[in-house]
Amino acid sequence: MISLEAHRGNNFHLIRLLAAIQVVILHHFEHFQINQISYASVEKLIWNFPGVNVFFIVSGYLIFQSAERNTISDFFQKRVRRIYPALFVCFFITVALLLVFKCLSQNELFSKDFIVWLAAQTTFFQFYNPDIVRDFGFSPPNGALWTISVELQFYVFVSLFWYFILKRLSSLNRNLVLIMLFIFSAAFNFYYNNHFHPESLSYKLSFVFVLSYLYLFIAGALVYFNRSLILPKLKGRAAYWIVIFILVSLFLNHFQIRYHRYAFNGLSFCMLLILVALIFSVAYTKTNFSDRLFKGNDFSYGIYLYQMLVLNTFFQIKSNNSLLSLVLSFSICLVMGVLSWFIVEKRFLKPTIRA
Repeated sequence: MISLEAHRGNNFHLIRLLAAIQVVILHHFEHFQINQISYASVEKLIWNFPGVNVFFIVSGYLIFQSAERNTISDFFQKRVRRIYPALFVCFFITVALLLVFKCLSQNELFSKDFIVWLAAQTTFFQFYNPDIVRDFGFSPPNGALWTISVELQFYVFVSLFWYFILKRLSSLNRNLVLIMLFIFSAAFNFYYNNHFHPESLSYKLSFVFVLSYLYLFIAGALVYFNRSLILPKLKGRAAYWIVIFILVSLFLNHFQIRYHRYAFNGLSFCMLLILVALIFSVAYTKTNFSDRLFKGNDFSYGIYLYQMLVLNTFFQIKSNNSLLSLVLSFSICLVMGVLSWFIVEKRFLKPTIRA
């Protein structure tokens, strides 16, 4: 979900922002029944543009680009600078909210459960949330951060796989290896979704294991390593793929066909192909649009970090189910994303890292 490519020459800032907005709106409607608008109607409009999947596909493209351009030490330094400063600040704000709403006592700050939670949230295990923090909002306080754990696992995978294997292969062999990885990941995803019980430990661990989503990252990587062949066919054709995407979505909605965002099957594979074409056609159509709109600033990570905290806070204060609550929560998420970028993220990024 975090990129490295320079902001000039593409619209990835815009794409990531739209992905973050989709996540915010969908989560709001999942947890709040807006009186004026039904969840079903909103879901039909935005379900087929799954924000998390978009983040993972874009990461597959841009993270392999970063690995190709940097030494392994520089690669990790840039990843740490991009992810952790904002994540740490978000964690401390989370703790502050838990204390303010008396969902966590001062004595519990020194408990073993809290220390383990702190270690998990600030390393690789953001999906772990003990019982002591599950009284805030919908529980847990920031459950969407499981994707950060998957993203971090992907960084480790890239560092090992690129620098020690893929880098040494010819273009043809590299593609063959990536395709085999895609198939293996898709097969694993299909197996656990169809054979593991959703409440079982094996299912829960598989759900936050990078192998379950590696095919999404690999889809972006395949575009990157074959960009000279693929991008010319997509560049400047955003309108064409937007129309196709809308028509397919309308067709699925009309016949009430719904695919699981995180489960691989024949339908999700077809939608993945269309989504990839949509993402990269938009990224490389009117390529100065994003730069003119955002001036190199990227608010998507901050919006994503704080969206569940904002929604849980609204639930905690018993916000009413009005359209106004949606507008307010979305506005606060946007403000938090802007503040996170200018106060925290941007300060830790060198000019070559910003994207």
